[in-house]
Amino acid sequence: MDLVEQIEALLPQTQCGRCDYAACNPYAQALANGEAQVNQCAPGGTPTMQALASLLDRPEVPLSAERLAVAAQPLKAAHVIADQCIGCAMCLRVCPTDAIIGAPKRLHVVLTDDCTGCDLCAPACPVDCIEMIPHPNHHRQERVKNPLMEIKALHSQALHIKRQRRLEKENAEKAERKKHLSIKRNIAASVARAKAKKRQLNGTEENTNAV
Repeated sequence: MDLVEQIEALLPQTQCGRCDYAACNPYAQALANGEAQVNQCAPGGTPTMQALASLLDRPEVPLSAERLAVAAQPLKAAHVIADQCIGCAMCLRVCPTDAIIGAPKRLHVVLTDDCTGCDLCAPACPVDCIEMIPHPNHHRQERVKNPLMEIKALHSQALHIKRQRRLEKENAEKAERKKHLSIKRNIAASVARAKAKKRQLNGTEENTNAV
């Protein structure tokens, strides 16, 4: 297990971005490269900070008041208020573990066991129909010395990796379609120019014959 993997093994895998990085893996990479501090994981709180400091042989650094406030809260899960959901799919686009399902213009539903409580979906909702409620199956956020959160963290990490791969595949397919469309347009433009040139030549020949 390399250093990044060892660091990730200590993180709660909330994928919330409160560490000022897009997800847990980028934060782990920054820590491994000496570009981040050990006190930036809000959901993990002081136990995670201490574990990271021990692993990286760095001094412990207290969390900010804002991050301590997050750490003190019980783990939460998103909940869609059914009679207010307009099916805009905005929340689906930001969920880091694809824990929200639903078709456009249809009611969206949160898969609670897959929800990390990242709170990214609530501000993305244009009608404020998402609320964060205490997670029914988990009560603590810290992964360190917490077997239940160890299991949930591994599950969340796997879901996030799966989502990242899906997005990479979709983006690659989109780029390929765009490339083919561009080629088709270029061919069509070339054919149009060739036809126009041919018409012009035919017109010149007709004028010459008429003279």
